[in-house]
Amino acid sequence: MIPVAELRRFALPHAYAQGIPGDVVHRVMRNLNEDAKGEGPCVWTHEWSSLAKAAEARGRDLDAVRYYTMARFPYVDGPSRQAAQSAGVEAFDRWRKRVRGISRLDLPFDAAGFACWAAGLSQRSSLPLILVLGGVTSTKEQWAPVLAGADRLGAAVVVTELPGVGENTLTYGSDSTRMLTYLLDLLGRAADASRTCVVGLSFGGHLALRHALEDDRIRGLATAGAPVRDFFTRAAHRTPLPRLMTLTLSHVMRTPIDRLPAALPRPCSSGRTRRRMCRRRCRRPTGTTTTNWPVSWWTSAG
Repeated sequence: MIPVAELRRFALPHAYAQGIPGDVVHRVMRNLNEDAKGEGPCVWTHEWSSLAKAAEARGRDLDAVRYYTMARFPYVDGPSRQAAQSAGVEAFDRWRKRVRGISRLDLPFDAAGFACWAAGLSQRSSLPLILVLGGVTSTKEQWAPVLAGADRLGAAVVVTELPGVGENTLTYGSDSTRMLTYLLDLLGRAADASRTCVVGLSFGGHLALRHALEDDRIRGLATAGAPVRDFFTRAAHRTPLPRLMTLTLSHVMRTPIDRLPAALPRPCSSGRTRRRMCRRRCRRPTGTTTTNWPVSWWTSAG
């Protein structure tokens, strides 16, 4: 069970990342009751889902997406969070059909699969590619509104999820870079994947750093809150981490908490990635930008 105290601790930064007003967050926090059980009032999922349904009734589908994203935070652990996640995908689908120019990709991989939202893909123009990848707690719908600005960026933009998150039914682990290789291979048919920039949040940034060491098509990389070294040192030494983080990693990796230190992907040096990228023969300057935040912040971008 996900502790309510942990949900309270991480709610504000996670909501802030989506543009949810602070007064809305504080109102939900006041309504929560740590002794409440099931799916009724004063329960995390119910309170956020109620806001989402009210937003849907007013035709504000993008607000509904944000509230449903909070309702299923940090991961699906039962029917109520699954319902919130599915409703969030449906609300986003309604919104993107009104915006137009945003398509959905459903991709089978390794007897499982994952989905993407995309804009600007075209076999005729073959634009440079921007790939947006969230962390262990954020769904693709949370970040996909950036797709509406694809025209201004002069690039194809694709947003997807980390293995084990949202609609991605893969398992997150040391071999998850294979998913990105497969995705770039596929997107290369409708974009110039040889000029790819990745925006990776939290563990999505860590996965992107690892992938950039293996794939010359990654010309630029921006991360926020990506664990690079300290997190893995703490995990290896079994230094206590936020309970919400260990529960979420256990979920996406399908690994018991006591086995996480041995199962976690290897640490990655952003400096090593930057040096390797600078050695490549690129047509234009590229590099990496990494912002490292304390452990307590990782689930906010994640």
